[in-house]
Amino acid sequence: MMGVQADFKTDVVSVRSDLQDMVAGVRTEFQDSVAGTRSELQTGFMAAQSGLQNSLQSLHADLMDVRSKAETDVATIRVELSGVTALVKADVQSQLTETRTALLSAQQSLETDLGSQLQDVAARVQHIATDQSQLAYNASTLRQGLNEVKVSAERSLATLKDDLADDLQGLGSRLDDAISALTSELQRQSAQTLADVTNNVTFVDTKLSMLERDLDLQVNSLHADLDSKVGDLEKELKRSQKKMTSERAARKEQVALLTGNMTATHDALQREVARLTNDTVHARGSAFVRWGRSNCTHNSNLVYTGVVGGSSYDTDGGAANRLCLTLEPQAGNVTGARTYIYGAEYKFSDHHDLDVVCSVCHTPLPTTFMVPGTHTCPPGWSEQYTGHLTAGMVGHRAASEYLCLDSNPEHRPGSQEIRNGALFYYVFTECGSLPCPPYANMYVTCVVCSR
Repeated sequence: MMGVQADFKTDVVSVRSDLQDMVAGVRTEFQDSVAGTRSELQTGFMAAQSGLQNSLQSLHADLMDVRSKAETDVATIRVELSGVTALVKADVQSQLTETRTALLSAQQSLETDLGSQLQDVAARVQHIATDQSQLAYNASTLRQGLNEVKVSAERSLATLKDDLADDLQGLGSRLDDAISALTSELQRQSAQTLADVTNNVTFVDTKLSMLERDLDLQVNSLHADLDSKVGDLEKELKRSQKKMTSERAARKEQVALLTGNMTATHDALQREVARLTNDTVHARGSAFVRWGRSNCTHNSNLVYTGVVGGSSYDTDGGAANRLCLTLEPQAGNVTGARTYIYGAEYKFSDHHDLDVVCSVCHTPLPTTFMVPGTHTCPPGWSEQYTGHLTAGMVGHRAASEYLCLDSNPEHRPGSQEIRNGALFYYVFTECGSLPCPPYANMYVTCVVCSR
C-alpha cells in the first residue's frame, strides 16, 4: 500500500507539473501573440500616422511653394507694371488676393479633413486598446479558472487521502477508480481549458484580422481622399496658374502697348522740349532798336531792318514816340477815323533832310538799356553801340522823345527829297537846373548797354 500511495503521489505530482507546464506554455504563447498583435497594430498605426503626416507636410510644402511662386509672380508683375494706371494695379492686387484666399481656404479645408480623419483613426486605435483590455480580462478569467481547477484537484487529493486513511481494505479498486476518474476529469478539464484557450486565441486572431482589415480600409480611404483632394487642389492650382498666365500675357500686351505709347509720347515730348529749348534760347535775352543804322553790332543778331516813323513835327496831338517800321508792311482791313504816321529826316549837316533808317537787334543778354550823357557803359555791362542823344526841335508843335542815334548814322538810299515828318536834332545842354559842370554847353552823348 505504501508503494501504491507513493506511486499515486508521484503521478499526481507529474500530472500537476505537466498541467502547470501546459498552462505556462499556453499563457506564454497567448502573451506573445497579444504582444505581437499589439506591436503590429502600433507599428501599423505609427506608419499610417507617419505617412499621413509626411503627406500633409509635403502638401503644405507644395502649398508654400505655390504661395511663394505666386508672391514672386506678383512682385514681377508689379515691377513690370510700374507706372501703369492705378486701376490696373488695383485689378492685379484683387486677382492675387482672390487666388491667395482660395489657396488658404483649400489648405485649411484639407488640414481640417486630415485632422478629422486622424481623430477617427485615434478612436479606432482606442477601440483596439479596449479590445486588448477585454482580452487581458479573458486571460485573467482563464487564469482564475485554472486556479479553481488546481484548488479542486487539491481538494480531491485531500478527500482521497482521507478515504485511504479510513478504508485501506478497498483501496486497490477504489484507488484505481479514483485515479481513473481523476485522470479523466483532469484530461477533460485540460481539454476544455485548451479548447477555451484555442477559442479565445481564434477569437483574438479573428478580431485582430478584422481590426487590421478595417484599419487597412481606413488607411486606404484616407489615402484615396488625400489623393482626391490633392488632385483637386492641383487642378485648381493649374487653373489659377493658367488664368494668371493668361492675365500676365494680357498685362504684358497692355504694358507693351503702354510702353509704345509712352515711347511715342516720350519722343514727342523730347521733340517738344527741343523745340521749346530752341525757342527759349532764341526768346531768351533782350531786344533793342539801333537808331540810324540798318545793321546790328557784332554781339547781337539782326531781327529786321526798317525806317523810322512818327508824328509830323508841325501837327498838334498824335504820338510822341518814334517807331522802327518794317520794310515789309501788311495792310489792315478796317474803316473809321484815323491818324497818321510819317517818315523821319535828319536835321544836321552830314545827313540833312535824308530819311532815317533803323534796325531791331536781339542779344542773348537779358537786360538792355540806354545810358544818356556818356559813351561808356557801367562796370560789368557790355556795349551795344554808342551815339548822340536826339529829339524834336524846341518850338515845334508835335511832341517827341529822346533817342540814342548811332554815332555813325546811315540814311535810306534815294531819299534826298525834303518831306520833313518826324525830325531828328542833336541835343545840346542848357545850364540852370541842369548842373554845370558837369553839363556845360555840350552835345549829349549816349550808349546802349546790356548784361
